[in-house]
Amino acid sequence: MTISAVWVRTLETGAEELIFCSDSRLSNGKRFDHCQKVFRFTRTDAAIGFAGDTDWAYPMIVAAVTAADLHLPSQTRALTLSKFKVHLINILNQMQRVIAAELGVPLRSWATVGLPQRTAKWWLSIQ
Repeated sequence: MTISAVWVRTLETGAEELIFCSDSRLSNGKRFDHCQKVFRFTRTDAAIGFAGDTDWAYPMIVAAVTAADLHLPSQTRALTLSKFKVHLINILNQMQRVIAAELGVPLRSWATVGLPQRTAKWWLSIQ
């Protein structure tokens, strides 16, 4: 089971800083303590992490990050951050539908964060 947390803190200078963290253990009868569970995208203004069982969530998130990073409008930020979020959730939902239909695996929790250049205000979305 994975736990993730995300928050924005304000520094003494008034600047805002995003903190996005998780544990690093993968386990399924074994223990591997050095696993990334928070990922940034090539576009660098968004990140994603997950919470819950890692058996399906981990390969899904790696596939989603790779798919999003291969999408040229996402890479170059031609796709706005709000449209990128929709694109990313569509990728995850499509994988989840296939897995749920074939294996009966329950939904996972996804946290995505971003910092749009236009507004310079952090947003957080939990699906």
